[in-house]
Amino acid sequence: MPPRKKGNAWHFGMKEHVGPPSTCTKKSELSISKRLEPVLDFECEAEERAFWEQHDSTDYLDWTKVRNVVLPNLKQTTKTISLRLPQHLPDSLKAAANARDVPYQSLSKVWLQEKVHNK
Repeated sequence: MPPRKKGNAWHFGMKEHVGPPSTCTKKSELSISKRLEPVLDFECEAEERAFWEQHDSTDYLDWTKVRNVVLPNLKQTTKTISLRLPQHLPDSLKAAANARDVPYQSLSKVWLQEKVHNK
């Protein structure tokens, strides 16, 4: 879809830009080089969160140079357990889960969580 002007804004499909459309064709011409601020060291996560709520990360990081990272050694947040239950208990649990249209493992986790917190 070609750009069209409405008022003093240019429309590129869903995006709106003020000023005339760019005639750049090279990727290097598209990014504007600017001096980046040094990334700060924070005392705690709350301090960092408050900082980033008030500041633009593009003043500190060049997002055009970001790479995807794989973190294969992260620990799972869940733990697999094995329970020996009377046959009627998993059957009843599966029937209850089926009536609610949810997986029985999910329903089991919700009920266990409720029971643990409602001692």
